[in-house]
Amino acid sequence: KQWYQRRVRVVSLQCQLLEKRDTEISAVQKTAESEIQSFASVLQKSCDSALAPARVSRALGAVAEDRASNVIVHGLPDKDEEGTEVLDEEVQCLLSNVYDGAKVLRSERIGRFKEG
Repeated sequence: KQWYQRRVRVVSLQCQLLEKRDTEISAVQKTAESEIQSFASVLQKSCDSALAPARVSRALGAVAEDRASNVIVHGLPDKDEEGTEVLDEEVQCLLSNVYDGAKVLRSERIGRFKEG
């Protein structure tokens, strides 16, 4: 009889533990969903302001002032250790493949790719 009562107690405790675990998982899931929605709204606002037509026009307008000497390069891979000299060398190498007389006086990266 004592063995049976212990067994019943163990099963009862296991059920309580499972209920507690389900409650905690549900709370974590709700928090994660809420945080993902918050992050998504922040990201949407950030993207909207970063890609606002006026902002893009200003950036392109600054470059368009002297089209004879300015070039925009898209798709150049990011490097963690990248400095201005490394970027200048990469742009020079890229342009020398297209035009032999190209000379890079200054280069500047606008934005970086971020994982996650």
